[in-house]
Amino acid sequence: MKSTLFFILLFLTIQHVAIGQCKDSTSYSQAWISCELAPNPNEELGGSHWLRYDLGEVQEIISILIWNNNMQGEREMGAREILLHYSTDGRNWKEAGTYFLPKGDGSSYYSGDLLAELGFLHARYILLTVTDTWGHPSCASIDKVSFRYAQFFTPRDESLWMYPNPANDKTTLAFNMEEDGEVTVEINDMLGKKVFQRRQAVQKGDAELDLNVSKLGNGLYILIMRDQNETVIGSKKLFIAR
Repeated sequence: MKSTLFFILLFLTIQHVAIGQCKDSTSYSQAWISCELAPNPNEELGGSHWLRYDLGEVQEIISILIWNNNMQGEREMGAREILLHYSTDGRNWKEAGTYFLPKGDGSSYYSGDLLAELGFLHARYILLTVTDTWGHPSCASIDKVSFRYAQFFTPRDESLWMYPNPANDKTTLAFNMEEDGEVTVEINDMLGKKVFQRRQAVQKGDAELDLNVSKLGNGLYILIMRDQNETVIGSKKLFIAR
């Protein structure tokens, strides 16, 4: 049978490849602070406060999480509005949108904020341009940035099919089992939160499994099926549309 692809979602915090006009972010304890404008890697933006990230190779980026500057006396430097561009070659840039970032709350429990959900955006380079801050007249700052991306692998020979997709209230999984056993189906949202799980005994051979997804909201999800040995049979992008 044809092999399928499955992927796992990972958080990738990249500080050592962040290039800014003032200083490189090389430590979790050192926030990026820019107090002067410099030519943006995207020439159309001219002089600006910016950070460019090199992910090493083209990735499937799902979302971006940012920790704003949360230090007493520096929170006004924190980014309030960020213009996001992406590129596969570092020269030709595409705009993903303008995003709002909350101000750091000043507490020791501050855990960052979701900047953007991007679906599956193909990019090697991410360019963050701060277009507004939380009140500082000349300086812009970000503490840390994390990227959630999909990493692809090739599983064993069993295949997994899903229909209909996009789904409304129900979708069906079709797959093959090498032996009698149990499968586990898990559905995660784009933040990696598990929103659905089902275990089902299945006999050897071709099988189908109906899933009730009526409680899931519209959007994109990641479905993963494993056998009783926790071996991944397959994974699919599940779209819910009503």
